[in-house]
Amino acid sequence: MNALAIAMAQAISNATGQRVPLPTLLAAAAAIDRTGATAVGWRGRIAAGLDELVLAGVVTVPRTRWDTAAEPHLPAYVTKVSATGPAAARRSSTIWNAELGWAAGLEASGQLGDADRRFLATVNAWLGRRGDTVVPLRERSLDICGDEKALDAVVFGPLFRADRLSYEMLRCEPCWPPVHQEVLGDGPWLVVENWTTFRTLAGTARRHGWNGRIIWGSDNQVSTRLTSLAATEPPPARLMYFGDIDTHGLRTARMAAGKAATLGLGDLQPARDLYRLCFAGGKPRNTPYLADDVLCRWVREWLSGPRGEDIAQLLAVGQRIVQETVGAELLAKTEPRVVFGTR
Repeated sequence: MNALAIAMAQAISNATGQRVPLPTLLAAAAAIDRTGATAVGWRGRIAAGLDELVLAGVVTVPRTRWDTAAEPHLPAYVTKVSATGPAAARRSSTIWNAELGWAAGLEASGQLGDADRRFLATVNAWLGRRGDTVVPLRERSLDICGDEKALDAVVFGPLFRADRLSYEMLRCEPCWPPVHQEVLGDGPWLVVENWTTFRTLAGTARRHGWNGRIIWGSDNQVSTRLTSLAATEPPPARLMYFGDIDTHGLRTARMAAGKAATLGLGDLQPARDLYRLCFAGGKPRNTPYLADDVLCRWVREWLSGPRGEDIAQLLAVGQRIVQETVGAELLAKTEPRVVFGTR
């Protein structure tokens, strides 16, 4: 079962009602692949994942209620299959490998959700053909699940620990991309969206002896960067973010906040003084990308106060201020303790 199907299955399992609406399924899929929602073929991948869930006996789809706004058409909702139906019979038929004996215990006590059980059943079948070669995590994920990203979330979840799943059991090793960062101490982490601003802030932090680290978020790749850090570093005492003041930049911030929480890195806080400097020093420019009400509400809550309201309003009318506004010349005239939020 691919990663999107697993994510949607988990959302279905967690839903309180029998019917689970399409927006819930799309949100669950986007949570593990944020860049996919804007990519060509995204709806096709969602449709394929739903087909897997139907074939696995997890859900049924309606005959007539479909979202026909784009191709392929998607069901307006799915309905959970009854726990007493054929799917339940299939669930009870798994003969667990000795290394997954703990899964049998969780299943017997009702502590194993449907999505986790299906994933472990896939691992269970793979163990019968496991070899000795140790390969990178995503190669093993493709081997086991048919999806190179399926294990990305698993290794940070409750199924992955010394007495359950492990890199050793799965014959793989972590293989995360390098993170461009300036490590100046063991203090707060500041994630910066764009490369130019990362370089400028890193230089300023270095000159003024800031006891933290500046991290290049790399725009839409911020989830991968945070994952790499979570896999190799203890969580920071404080995690901050600074990006463009526009619809895309704040969507990226929201994505980063959700990912940081999932990875156990703590709450992603806005670098308030940097946003204040950017808003005060920049000249708004028009953009065709207006923020929807959901994003504006999140911006108000995340940034809070008058500045949060001002920035949400700017996004709502289709304007932007780029973070490069906070450049070397402006920083040279600003107190470092203000720049890095240490007042």
